Amino acid sequence: MSNVLYYSSEQRERIRKAEQACNTAYANSIDFLARSALLSPIMEILRCKNILDIGCGKEGGLAFLAERTKAASYTGIDIDNLSVEQAKSKYPQHTFIWDDPIFFIEKADREYTIVSTGLWDLIRDETYRNALIDKIAQHTKKGEFTIHSSLNFTGKYLGLFLQRGFAEVMGDRFRGRTSIMQKIA
Repeated sequence: MSNVLYYSSEQRERIRKAEQACNTAYANSIDFLARSALLSPIMEILRCKNILDIGCGKEGGLAFLAERTKAASYTGIDIDNLSVEQAKSKYPQHTFIWDDPIFFIEKADREYTIVSTGLWDLIRDETYRNALIDKIAQHTKKGEFTIHSSLNFTGKYLGLFLQRGFAEVMGDRFRGRTSIMQKIA
């Protein structure tokens, strides 16, 4: 799959709006996730799936897991164009897109297993956060999974996913950073 890096005036406006809702500094929780006891179940969930990594950042997010799990595809998306360019050069075999994740999910041409690391603590605007969770819930079919990791995810954001028809099937209860959720409704 070739890399995609979009540049259009319409997209720049979507990005500008998303940046207003988010703090563009990337707080990376991937190291924690890679050492987590949840790594094995996460790898099993991602095997042979199309992965959409929201907020992939300059390091390419979970691209390393896509390779280890033999994922069908990996697409990283970020609202920071410099991060996308750096991730693209680090993992040229994967697709990285500079865009607003809400718009991308809405227009997705395939089913994705959606993952994120460090994203939720960066979103300052509650309306935008709720809209993104709504899009994830609409995109995720009943029985499928999403995986999210952020500082105190289970304390701050898990409830928002539960309200939208997800159940936590496994989480890091010691630090509350990572949740594996399944769409049940």
